Amino acid sequence: VPVTASTGLVLKPTITFDDCPPLDVICIPGGGGVGPLMEDEQTLAFIKTQAATARYVTSVCTGALVLGAAGLLKGKRATTHWAY
Repeated sequence: VPVTASTGLVLKPTITFDDCPPLDVICIPGGGGVGPLMEDEQTLAFIKTQAATARYVTSVCTGALVLGAAGLLKGKRATTHWAY
């Protein structure tokens, strides 16, 4: 499903979660879309599965909330913007 950013940039995926090869880097962006993403079990499962073998897992701002929802911050120190 294409995703349109707040600036109008359209991101069109070329593969599905099931067809995605192992990722070296995962960077979860923040923004207004994290609320629904934190409740999307398919996306959270994908992030958790990919994170198990990724070299780097990181986020920007409220993207940390998504990592938390995926269970990836248990036992770790994390921070995000003070308003969240």
